[in-house]
Amino acid sequence: MRQEINYLAEFKEEMKETEFHDRKVHKGLRLSGNLVVIFAVVNFLFVFLDYGYLQYDDISVILYHSLIPRAIILVCAVFVFILLKRAENKRAAINSVMVFVILAYLLHEYTAMHFAPVDLVFEVLDLVILTYGLFLIPNRWITNLCVSIFLSIVFFVLTPFTIPTLNIGTKAILIIYLFFQVLIVSVLIYRIHVQERLNYLQQLQLEALAKTDALTKAFNRVACDAALQQMCSNHCDFSLILIDIDNFKQINDTFGHLAGDRVIVKTVDIIKSIVRQDDIVARWGGEEFVVLLPHAPLEGAAETANRMKGVLSAAEAGDTVGKITASFGVTAFREGDDMNSIINRADQLLYQAKQQGKNKVVFE
Repeated sequence: MRQEINYLAEFKEEMKETEFHDRKVHKGLRLSGNLVVIFAVVNFLFVFLDYGYLQYDDISVILYHSLIPRAIILVCAVFVFILLKRAENKRAAINSVMVFVILAYLLHEYTAMHFAPVDLVFEVLDLVILTYGLFLIPNRWITNLCVSIFLSIVFFVLTPFTIPTLNIGTKAILIIYLFFQVLIVSVLIYRIHVQERLNYLQQLQLEALAKTDALTKAFNRVACDAALQQMCSNHCDFSLILIDIDNFKQINDTFGHLAGDRVIVKTVDIIKSIVRQDDIVARWGGEEFVVLLPHAPLEGAAETANRMKGVLSAAEAGDTVGKITASFGVTAFREGDDMNSIINRADQLLYQAKQQGKNKVVFE
């Protein structure tokens, strides 16, 4: 499974990565929105610390360089929170968090430049906390890493303006410290992203096993029932084919159960070779099978069943068993149908096919 993941800790298959990322984003939306708002509120409360600690005679300095920038951050946070709640494209919405983080840090640095020199420990801790917070956002690992590096670069570029007293030796130590901090966090998050995808692959495998018939690899009855129930509940336009292998008990009694299994596998292989890609083939139980054909009219489904009948009756199931045949009951969804009514109708049609001499297609 590890070979399905590339060096960016993402699935090589784009569709699978999109599906995984969508699930991850959906799960992390509430956390992301809450983090943004909490950060903005705490940041806004520092206005009172600035006012009490800095003790400027001119209150307009606090107003323009602390209150207004922090208020802008708070308004942006509320906007991002609402966007995460209401936007249809959640993946695009989550990227707004990245934009918010960059804007918030630039405004923070704007405030720091007007109150320079600022406290070195406070500035470094602020950047460290922001970096850790970034990696909690359910976004691409490489995106979070790039934003973290960008914020670190902004910090060092602006240190002559925010901390003009910072000497070269301390600056070099800070560069090494922040480099390893970002590196260590990135490696940990990278490994988490890889493990998340490995867990996702295992989950997909378990889900597939839970709805797959072990012998034929077609859908099992549980999966078929779920799909049929959903299609009926949504009033979908579809047809249904119920198939039963003729004289199957005789095959088992005469040639043994292994021969019977070969007949079942051969039957499913033929059915799958005829149906469309979006059609659902399921082993209903024993020697019975169900085929669900979305957006297929009754006449089209009956034609498909006749092709199955022709190919089946012409195929060889093995040296001992010889030819096999099957009977078919074909019907289409009608308004007011539920899962039981449409199956019962198909079952009655299948019974008529058996009564007419087997190897028949009866539809209604």
